[in-house]
Amino acid sequence: MRAFPTDATDARMRVIKTGDRGLSRSDGLIELVGRKDLQTKLRGHRIYPSEIERALRDYVGVSDAAIVVRMNKSGVPRCLVAYVELQKTGRGLPSQDIIAMLERSLPVYMIPSAIFAIDQLPRLPSLKLDRSRLQEIDSERMKGAAGGWDDPLLREVARIFEQVIGIAGAMPDDNVASLGGDSLQAVNIALELETRFRVAIPTEIFKGMLAIRELAQWIVSHNPAARQVCTASPRPDSS
Repeated sequence: MRAFPTDATDARMRVIKTGDRGLSRSDGLIELVGRKDLQTKLRGHRIYPSEIERALRDYVGVSDAAIVVRMNKSGVPRCLVAYVELQKTGRGLPSQDIIAMLERSLPVYMIPSAIFAIDQLPRLPSLKLDRSRLQEIDSERMKGAAGGWDDPLLREVARIFEQVIGIAGAMPDDNVASLGGDSLQAVNIALELETRFRVAIPTEIFKGMLAIRELAQWIVSHNPAARQVCTASPRPDSS
């Protein structure tokens, strides 16, 4: 009965170790937020990051890959981010091609919201992936990305994302998927951006899951006067 040890507070009870990670709420209830065995639950879907990492390694040009589960301030999974080591071919990161490849083999809720190239994934002395260090690297990247809010146009694009999706704390590297939005909200965002910045935005631009920062750059490239119609707005709070 080792799998079901006796409860320390009641010898008549047995304890089942499920491997789940819980968050103790103020109302006394326990909210499940993930797994100790790297299994996680994102917007109702149970996800094994190892399956995504395996699929990423199948892409020609990717030598290794790892998934980071980004959390919000409450410790609840927010989105998936991929870090990949590229083979020494001199080719840049074809993130849109990789995403297209993943879409052929994985359900949409397992597609990473962003893919970043890294020179070398951090490893322990045993050569196993150092996931704690990778999480730190991702946190450092998020802090660096947060420094871009001095651009009023970027802030305004983020505000529109937040307003349409109904969330707060959008970051420059966020996109519709990472913020929990759906295809209908992507269309509504496109309509809002067209009205605000006087550009004709094709809705398929969101299929590539462009980040807020990339979308802001796209708007300026198609309408240089967009900055003139943009009024400064408060910097969104990060989550």
